[in-house]
This record gives sequence, C-alpha cells and structure tokens, in this order.
Amino acid sequence: MRKHNEDVGRRAAEHAAQFQDTVKDLHAFTYSIAHGLRAPLRHMRGFSQFLLNSDDHEACKKYAQRIIAVSAGMDILINDLLSYSRLTLEEVKCEPVSLSSVLARIRATMEEELQECNAHLEIEEPLPSVVGHETSLIHALSNLISNAMKFV
Repeated sequence: MRKHNEDVGRRAAEHAAQFQDTVKDLHAFTYSIAHGLRAPLRHMRGFSQFLLNSDDHEACKKYAQRIIAVSAGMDILINDLLSYSRLTLEEVKCEPVSLSSVLARIRATMEEELQECNAHLEIEEPLPSVVGHETSLIHALSNLISNAMKFV
C-alpha cells in the first residue's frame, strides 16, 4: 500500500510539473501572439493618423495602400493562429520560401517604423530560398527587426 501511495504521489507531482510547464508555454504563446498583433495595429493607426492630417492626395493613396497591406498581413497572422490551434491534428507544411520576397514584405510593412527610428534596413542580395513556413518566418524576422530597432 505504501509503494502504491508513493507511486500515486510521484505521478501527481509529475502531472503538476507538466501542468506548470504547459501554463508557462501558454503564457509565452499568448505574449507572442499579442506582440505579433500589436505591430500591424500600430502601423494602421499611424497610417490612418497621417490620412486624417494630410491634404496630399498621392501620399494619402500610398498610405491607404499600406493600411490594406498591413491589414492583409494581420489577417494572415490570425488565420495562422487558427491553424496553429489545430497543430496537434495537422503538420506544419514547410515549402520553399524566397527570403528576398519575405524581407521585401517586411520592409514594406515596417517602412514607417524604420523612418521613425531613423533605422536603415540593408538587405544584401541575392538571398537564397529556404525551406520553411513562410508566415512563421515573416513573424520571426519582423520580431527580430522590431526588437533591433527598440534596443539599439
């Protein structure tokens, strides 16, 4: 009986530790998602503010196009979040991804932020294609660039 109780106690402790690890992972995941969704919202807010204060029709058109691009990127992020919730059932599909096109998209969505920080994003071409998940790659590289602008 004592051995059985010890086994039950040990398994309970293991389950409690696993639960704590899951809670930590969930917290990190939630933080990452919130961070990923805030950046496009900041861009859209800045672009919209410019539209409200500008009489320059061509510049307004450019900023409206940026809002559309950033909101499309945010929509992709949300769709990927929904897909991620099904990850336990499905496998992430890795495909060839052009680093040049990924970085061009990132530069386009972060152009305003780069200017505000007086930052220069230098991309040395040619860049190879890699095998990976494009949206995850965009998210990771955007975070790296954003963090570099904040902390340098």
